[in-house]
Amino acid sequence: MATERLVAQMVVRNEADRYLDLVLSRLSGYADNIVITDDASTDGTVEICKQYTDLVYVNDEHLFSTNEGRLRQTAWDNLERHAKPRDW
Repeated sequence: MATERLVAQMVVRNEADRYLDLVLSRLSGYADNIVITDDASTDGTVEICKQYTDLVYVNDEHLFSTNEGRLRQTAWDNLERHAKPRDW
């Protein structure tokens, strides 16, 4: 029988001085995996994320304000690499 897992996904950018550490700390207590898509952060966001997951994908260019659809598709593609059928 397949085991169901909870896989979390986040799109982040320049969140190091906000609530990122607290959110990831709490989320890691519930989620089996956390998949992060970083939208070209220029602060310590990526380093914080890597403390909680190895599944951190970093965009070379900031996409949210120029092509949000591409950013969202990239995030889904990153999630799809790790989420399996029956995962939540």
